[in-house]
Amino acid sequence: MSEPVPLPAPATGQPSDLGGFAAVPGVATSGSFTAQLWTSTREIYQAILRHPFLTGLTDGSLPRSAFGRFIVQDTHYLRDYARALAVRAAKAPTEADVRALATDAADAIAAEQAMHADLRQALAGDGDGGGAAGVRDLVGPTTRAYTSYLLATGYGGSFLEGLAAVLPCYWIYARVGAELLAASSPDPLYARWIAAYGDPAFQTVADRVIALTARSARRRRRPSGNAPPTISSSPRATSGCSGTPPGAVRPGRSERTAARPSRTDTAGTGRSAQSSRRAMIRQVLE
Repeated sequence: MSEPVPLPAPATGQPSDLGGFAAVPGVATSGSFTAQLWTSTREIYQAILRHPFLTGLTDGSLPRSAFGRFIVQDTHYLRDYARALAVRAAKAPTEADVRALATDAADAIAAEQAMHADLRQALAGDGDGGGAAGVRDLVGPTTRAYTSYLLATGYGGSFLEGLAAVLPCYWIYARVGAELLAASSPDPLYARWIAAYGDPAFQTVADRVIALTARSARRRRRPSGNAPPTISSSPRATSGCSGTPPGAVRPGRSERTAARPSRTDTAGTGRSAQSSRRAMIRQVLE
């Protein structure tokens, strides 16, 4: 098992440096986990804002064919992103978090079916990419690498590790949307895309997930309260969502042996579990 990766150094910037979410409890607190995350990626975020794709959106110079290829890949991305969010919901610590993340997963599918369908139809009408079938509809290698990472981290990692993996999509898109909204775009199609992510409703969703990340990081702190939380580079890391809950005492060998069913009980237990699963499946199908 590999060693945990230490978190970035404590944040030293002002609240205005913390991704524009100073109003969210726990997010803009100096030295908080989310503050550390934002300040450690400040240069990356500035590079994102300077990316030719975004500058081309705002000044209208981005070729429609390039935007069409992006929409195709984003469609593939959102499908797997929804699955990753569903796994986060299954591992969420509270019922409210389960509902919120499950709703986000459903909304990701809705966005793929609604907004992307409209955009691809408009692009197909232009005859300039995005709507035609063929190689452009295949999952690109970068998209595959990203979504594979999201799903592997979601299934194999702790709740906080999986949440950290999906967080950039919320946070960066919300910040970029807010940045671009003022300038918008002379191209009405690009202006629609910018407005969707600059919408205050999406900002609120991002605020909620950032706050959830901050709360989850605080739960991961060691009992002494002095050591910073870490994100393990191993998918087998234990947390409150898989393995022993933080602060719980692992049972000793004798206790584990006593709790383990005997060989004679195993077959009956297995048949009982299979019967229960079949009953659940019947209820779903009915």
